[in-house]
Amino acid sequence: LIAVCTLVVFGQSIISIWVGNSVQLSLALTIGMALWTMINLWMECLSSIICGTGHAKIQAICAVLVALFNISLSIVWVAVFGIVGVIFATIVSYVIFAVIPLSIYVFLRFFGLRSDNILLNDTQ
Repeated sequence: LIAVCTLVVFGQSIISIWVGNSVQLSLALTIGMALWTMINLWMECLSSIICGTGHAKIQAICAVLVALFNISLSIVWVAVFGIVGVIFATIVSYVIFAVIPLSIYVFLRFFGLRSDNILLNDTQ
């Protein structure tokens, strides 16, 4: 988190030192990449749990849905927002079709929070 925040604040300066002033990053693109990095870090943890326990099929299904939605949304948003549209389309696609469903799956499946205990056992 500290590294991501540091890169958001000093990203343009770092890029200028690295490649010169020929590349200018927009703040929106920098923030988008920072959000993507944080989401990706969370998903790496979930992926380790899912694959390590032999439940990779659910992850594969989510990956296909992410890819299909992301390609479609990126094509539309790049025309509207430019390059920033691609990273935000990726974030939206990933959150809707991977982060939310896989987070729920992991917490319900592997941490003892069964949906039948939560939803059907309201008499206690």
